[in-house]
Amino acid sequence: MRVTTPVKNFSGTVVGVQFNDGAGDTNDPIAIAYFARHGYNLTGEEHEPDNGDVDTPETPTSEASGDEEHTEDPEEDTPAVKPAGNASKQAWYKYALASGFDADELDGLDRNELRDLVAD
Repeated sequence: MRVTTPVKNFSGTVVGVQFNDGAGDTNDPIAIAYFARHGYNLTGEEHEPDNGDVDTPETPTSEASGDEEHTEDPEEDTPAVKPAGNASKQAWYKYALASGFDADELDGLDRNELRDLVAD
């Protein structure tokens, strides 16, 4: 299935699916359900994933930095609206993931850095 990100021209990995210039392919039903819930555009056409695509979602690991570990759960609802400025680090992390950022880009950032990254 062809998936288009809500962030135009996004390149990176979300729930194990590689995106290039805002488009990626997957046949994984869990990833498709995640994308449907979070505003990604899905086309019903079956596409073979491009090289580098992964058909199963991955759980990112955080480096030993003393920060709370973040895991990406495709079944967990991610906030659809921007959190309050004083919201928790995890709320900003989930919002950044829903905004199309890759977990690798987010790991190691503190709450203020996450908030600044996704600021309009």
